[in-house]
Amino acid sequence: MTFSFRSSGRIFAAAIMAASVLALGGCGDKNPLIGRWKMAPGATTEQRMAAGQLGEIIEFQEKSLVTPDGFTTAIPVQSYTHDGDRWFVQLQPGISLPVSVTGKGEISVELSAEHRIRYVKG
Repeated sequence: MTFSFRSSGRIFAAAIMAASVLALGGCGDKNPLIGRWKMAPGATTEQRMAAGQLGEIIEFQEKSLVTPDGFTTAIPVQSYTHDGDRWFVQLQPGISLPVSVTGKGEISVELSAEHRIRYVKG
């Protein structure tokens, strides 16, 4: 068996390319919703009542929406899609929860046209 710089160079180049692809694989669309959120200070009684099913604390996970103080503890999430800063949490076919990223560490969950509930990261 003979050693060739040409073939080892190709192997080295292929290894560098593979490492680059793996390193950049995590640099795509990062989901800003993933994590624990609490209702923003200053929420009105009406907003708190509207958010009753979700609760004052919510947690978006890869495959579920956890509502520790709501009526349901874990709601399966089928997918997350977005158009700019407006995200859509697909809960069931035909049922989507719109969420807008309104600032760093702040979101607005749209329960209806009249009820948008602000949450902050934490």
